[in-house]
Amino acid sequence: LSTPQVLADLLRRRGIDRETTIKFQLGWDNKRITIPIWNDYGLLTNIRRYDLYKTHPIKILPYKPGYEATVLFPFKALDTSEWTVLCEGEMDCMLLHQNGFNALTPTGGVGTWSHSWDKYFVGKKIVICFDVNDPRDAGQRCANRRAEELTPYVKEVRILRLPLHERGGDVTNYLHDHGHSAAELQELISYAEVIASKKDDAPIKVKEEGGKLVHEVSLGQASSSSFYHKWIRTNCIVAGKDLAPFLP
Repeated sequence: LSTPQVLADLLRRRGIDRETTIKFQLGWDNKRITIPIWNDYGLLTNIRRYDLYKTHPIKILPYKPGYEATVLFPFKALDTSEWTVLCEGEMDCMLLHQNGFNALTPTGGVGTWSHSWDKYFVGKKIVICFDVNDPRDAGQRCANRRAEELTPYVKEVRILRLPLHERGGDVTNYLHDHGHSAAELQELISYAEVIASKKDDAPIKVKEEGGKLVHEVSLGQASSSSFYHKWIRTNCIVAGKDLAPFLP
């Protein structure tokens, strides 16, 4: 706030206004925009440093080496049971909040995900909105993979592919550069592709036992590839015969 020119450039380049700057406690270290990262206990665990002026080949850096662990930002967005937009990057995420959307992003990039986060999404409604037209369509491939991973937990998951033509088009391009409104983005969300919906089924229960996440599923759900390399518990009846050459 004590550097008016940087504040003006942040608004001009990324659409982030003064109120959002205050809300997310953004700062300036004379080289980069600083973004404090808080964990689920309300403790400051990192300060991400964003290159607003594109003076360095690496767009965003941690506070210092050793602070690269990926977390969800902002963690408080998990407190709501309403629709949550899962996006790509802190700047897009803050702009979505500024426009009235509840949003989350992993801090380590679109391809990073920890299955320890799965439990936070049980029963939620998620819209995945990653970059479009990027090299090898990485954003959309990650969107499909993330939707598949979250399907066992969420009440509904959708993938929104933004109608943009530029390389790596994102939320900021749509809202800020092209001047679309929050209402227009909401309309896109309402028509986004529904990957999975559980309007009548109860969400899968996830319990932490002995340091492991155990998923309580039906026998039919147990065969889903979504549970590959995961612990599950299911009710079933096992029957067998001891006739040769089979073993009971």
